[in-house]
Amino acid sequence: LNNRSMVPAVAPGARLFYRHRGPDHGGWEAGYWGVYGFFGDARADLPDNLSIPGTLGANVAGWDTADSVVAGYRSSLNVAEVSGLLPSCATGCDPGSRWPMRRVGYDMSFDWIGGLFWAGLDEESSLAVRIDPGEPTSSYRVTAGSQLVGAQVGGQGRVARGRWALEGRAKVGLGGSWLEQSAQPITSPLAPGVEYRPGREASTTGLGFLSTLGTTVVYRLNDSWGLRAGYDLAWLEGLALAPDQFDFTDTTDSGTRVQKGGGLYLHGASLGLEARW
Repeated sequence: LNNRSMVPAVAPGARLFYRHRGPDHGGWEAGYWGVYGFFGDARADLPDNLSIPGTLGANVAGWDTADSVVAGYRSSLNVAEVSGLLPSCATGCDPGSRWPMRRVGYDMSFDWIGGLFWAGLDEESSLAVRIDPGEPTSSYRVTAGSQLVGAQVGGQGRVARGRWALEGRAKVGLGGSWLEQSAQPITSPLAPGVEYRPGREASTTGLGFLSTLGTTVVYRLNDSWGLRAGYDLAWLEGLALAPDQFDFTDTTDSGTRVQKGGGLYLHGASLGLEARW
């Protein structure tokens, strides 16, 4: 088993944004998006022949001759944004252009974006080790949290004609991060009352990165409501991922550091509604 063995493939999410424009087409927007319920696991079975890696596996009773090991992974991401909108083009911004979307007859807008973001990633990963049939499992369980706060810039545009519209958006953000991890005590059913490693935790700071890219097709149902279907991508760096926090050494410093520098890449389709007034 390795870290990739338990990476989940699909999870649900939500995206909700509110945008306000003034008479000059400038304005602001605030929004939230998140992906929840990433659950993944992997299992290995080989009676009396499985070992947990490193010195830790050799020192914990039964961890070098286990019957089965189940690796689990849970992850959820929440992001909030607030930005100002600076328009550079609106309907009929260039009537003589050779590009149709810039001429009268198309409803077109493009905004430069600048604002702040917060991203929170919460994760948990575990190894459940069954040493003998009928014995309870012993586990190595770690949790990790990453909080990113920073500034972002980007752009977004919309072209509409009739009932159809096409949107595109791209943002890049950079900021500081607060990273933490904790691990539960490690015990074995073969040695009741023995704590091979006490619960440990650590925290650190770093640099975080967030980039998003998306496109959406809109079909207007009436003057206010429309159906939306799109595809979005998100890339985060500078994270503390839970599986990276496993420490299979067995010293007084084991499990007392945060392994940072993890990355997360997400992409997926969306379906929803919009209201304009």
